[in-house]
Amino acid sequence: MLRRDALILGRLLNQTPGVRSRERAGRRVRSCGVSGVRPYIRRPNQRRKAGDPVTGEETAGPRDKTILWEAEFNPRVRTYWLLSGALILLATVVGIPLLPFWFLFGYALTDRYLKHMRCVLTTGTLEVSKGMFVRVEKTVPLDKITDVGLVHGPVMRHYDLRALSVETAGQSSQGALIKLIGVVDTEAFREAVLNQRDKVVAALAGGEAPPAALPAVGPSDEVELLTEIRDAIHRIEGRLPERAED
Repeated sequence: MLRRDALILGRLLNQTPGVRSRERAGRRVRSCGVSGVRPYIRRPNQRRKAGDPVTGEETAGPRDKTILWEAEFNPRVRTYWLLSGALILLATVVGIPLLPFWFLFGYALTDRYLKHMRCVLTTGTLEVSKGMFVRVEKTVPLDKITDVGLVHGPVMRHYDLRALSVETAGQSSQGALIKLIGVVDTEAFREAVLNQRDKVVAALAGGEAPPAALPAVGPSDEVELLTEIRDAIHRIEGRLPERAED
């Protein structure tokens, strides 16, 4: 019976949301002199190995980033980049001899660059990653976004392209913090970003946590789990004198 209660306590420790609570309960069990029971306690920075039990901290973190929209990019943007590079080489005069090489290898380079672009709208952030040789990744909280602009010049309109620019409050550099060209259905994506930003700002202004910041486990569940652990410890302590007499 004593060993069974200890095993039940070990399973309960694996489900406890707080790491400190597990450590305190584990020390309590060891102080009771119960052998053969070693609760699974994994530190926050320790990687989970194959076969390790999955705890509540791994299945749901404090911020559940639900993807609302993952942007797609128009393949015509490669032609726009190719023409823009050619114009830059013509303007520098020195780059004119490089034009044949640019048209020979430029399409493959722009195609590879396009494959490395990613823009994702989540419940609380806007995440952008791009770059082929130098990778650039930016995560912008939606409540920091001040404006999302659209730019479409004559060449962009010819290829049905739009440039999306994101500006934030308190940014150190001049101009837009993020600029993307070729997002499919740019107007709808811009509207979705602004609508989600308004929801997050309204939730913060009203004193409510945004959907991404809601805890994964309610307080009542944690209290109930700790109560079960306490009862198991009491049962173990009550059987220790009987075991000593035997």
